[in-house]
Amino acid sequence: MARHGQHRRLVLPAYNRLTASSLLTLIGGSIIRHPQYPGQDMATAALTSDATSFQVSWINHPATVTGQTAAAPIVQPPLTVDVDQWFEYQYPYTAATQTTGFQAVSEIKRLFDDPSLAELHADPQSSGHQVVADGQDAHRFTQTFATPKFMTAGEDERPTAAAVGTATHQVLQSLDLHQAITPDYVATVIEDLVSRNLITAPVARNVNVEHVVAFFTTPLGQTLLATPATVHREVPFAMLMPAGDVFPAMRNDEQNLLVHGIMDGFVTTADGVILYDYKTDHIGHHQDAVVQRYSGQLRLYAQALRQIQPEPVVGLRLVLLETNTVVALPVEGAYDGNSNKS
Repeated sequence: MARHGQHRRLVLPAYNRLTASSLLTLIGGSIIRHPQYPGQDMATAALTSDATSFQVSWINHPATVTGQTAAAPIVQPPLTVDVDQWFEYQYPYTAATQTTGFQAVSEIKRLFDDPSLAELHADPQSSGHQVVADGQDAHRFTQTFATPKFMTAGEDERPTAAAVGTATHQVLQSLDLHQAITPDYVATVIEDLVSRNLITAPVARNVNVEHVVAFFTTPLGQTLLATPATVHREVPFAMLMPAGDVFPAMRNDEQNLLVHGIMDGFVTTADGVILYDYKTDHIGHHQDAVVQRYSGQLRLYAQALRQIQPEPVVGLRLVLLETNTVVALPVEGAYDGNSNKS
């Protein structure tokens, strides 16, 4: 600080100001050049007429105070917590951290394959989804991503069964139910969908027009054509379901999951609502297995349908397009008076 007293200008040089180690250094460097500073015999000329008055006193703070007893050291009490218990603690809602609260029916439909299923066992070989399992209880479905088109250039682009199935659904939803469903009319609808880039040409060529036409010769198909104003197609829904009903590993979790999906359609009759769902699966000699595979999915749709409209659900129909078979499934809590009619 003494070096500041050597400067005779009113403002300390920039170097001294920038290198000062503390505010006290700046304050001291300023007042040491003032005539009021004790022992100052070479005050800065710019400050000789300054009327500021102050006193400087020095106080030495002793390291210890004589006669005062030092405070007793603080002793940390021993831990009364069982550390092993900390490390062995199991979070009771682990399953909830390994799934999402928003599930599509396409992701969880295998949970409803068997109405008496108590636990779901992971079986990636039979599903297009990956299952993350906790022991034997699966509690998350994650859909695998398709290979990007730029990586499959030059490969066989033969349409997959899933792509053809999706296109067939698109055709069925695009038909005008106010007119006769003929092969020529269905072919015209397919051409229109291709021209609008809703279906690719390779996929369109694999849509079975005969299967589509044949469905409308069934009692259910005739019902749709007879009462087109009461037919609702491509019906989206979302509903809350207890987490334990969807994933067994979350059976103790009180939280709900939001399940969403799209129903192929339903028709309102005098007795109530008939819900139907198209399937393009290869049937062969395994119709019972196919029906069993999808029966739970239709029951889930029926549960949602009861929430979004007031009419009772009196019929569930699984439409097997390959064999032109319409299977009537039992409806829980309702008499299915049309079970033998469509």
